[in-house]
Amino acid sequence: MSSLEVQIGQENYNILSLSLDIPIRGCWDIDQLRISEEVSSTVGDNISIKLFDKELKGTIVDIVPFAGVTTLIISAGSYKLGDILESDNFYGGIVRDVVNFILSKTNMSLSTKSSLDILSTSFNRFDKIKASSADILDRLLELTDRGIWRVELDGSLYIGREEYPDISVKYPEAIENDNYLVRDKEMTNYDI
Repeated sequence: MSSLEVQIGQENYNILSLSLDIPIRGCWDIDQLRISEEVSSTVGDNISIKLFDKELKGTIVDIVPFAGVTTLIISAGSYKLGDILESDNFYGGIVRDVVNFILSKTNMSLSTKSSLDILSTSFNRFDKIKASSADILDRLLELTDRGIWRVELDGSLYIGREEYPDISVKYPEAIENDNYLVRDKEMTNYDI
């Protein structure tokens, strides 16, 4: 893959443009990714996006091929954090117990950058609830000292403290190719 390509299945395609939103908490998403040809793929397919020295792994949420161009909406990771599930009752556990339960239901992996301190936070009780995995994580992390969750660029689940991802640097390749990373005022959105 070159510095601005997308891989769907085994095929690589050139990116015409994309808009990437990376929140400090929650899931990143691409609300518009345009590819230079019509692609036959379906909602739910895995996708890999190469942006300079970063590789984003996500899932196709919407796809519209038209007039030689394909426009996609991409969500971070497995796109299962919005699925409703019923958590177990946990008595006398640690945050990692509930996180592992969610990972098993969403087919996601835990980020290697996650905080062992947050994951080891103990609690007396975490009651069974029926909610989205994202809501369960929000409720769980209220039991910690400023713990947050985020889906990393590689699709893994980060549990830790608030920090900003390192894609915010302007890359030399972008200048050479007359493409620029443009960051909006809220500091979460990148237009390429």
